[in-house]
Amino acid sequence: TDAATPDAADDHDHEGHDHIEGFNEHVWYDPHTIAHVAEEIAHELGEIDAAGAATYEQNYATFAAGIDDLEASLADIAAAHTGQKVFVTEPVPLYLIAAAGLENATPPAFSEAVEEGQDVPPATLLEALNILKSGDVSTVIVNAQTGGAEGETLESGDGGATWSEPVKVNDDGTATEHG
Repeated sequence: TDAATPDAADDHDHEGHDHIEGFNEHVWYDPHTIAHVAEEIAHELGEIDAAGAATYEQNYATFAAGIDDLEASLADIAAAHTGQKVFVTEPVPLYLIAAAGLENATPPAFSEAVEEGQDVPPATLLEALNILKSGDVSTVIVNAQTGGAEGETLESGDGGATWSEPVKVNDDGTATEHG
């Protein structure tokens, strides 16, 4: 899997935390894990504020139902598309991709460079374009909050790369399909 590196200097605030090599710290994109985190938060808030405990538990139940719906959608994607290759410009959605049974085809150096706000090395960009030109990638996921010329090249399909379902993740978390 793709990973961020320690001492990263990019657009997202790293104050108060370090990146661990080999670990995708974007754990809030792991529905199963985040459901347990939310449950624990609701429990702890209820311990701190007993008068509000029922509200915290009710809010958690609503949140958990949404996570259940998300996990059902991911299972539907997995049933229809397990093993299909996707390309991501950075590792943020890798937990969702894994939960959907999809395979990340992105060279780790590509997504690491984009996440770190660095230029993608030319050899890595060429490798990425060759992967996309191969026709093996069904979906490209571009984070609109990051990236530079390399991400724009992949999003637009310039460089001869084509794919059947490119998806752009917008700032508000919605996805836009490009065709």
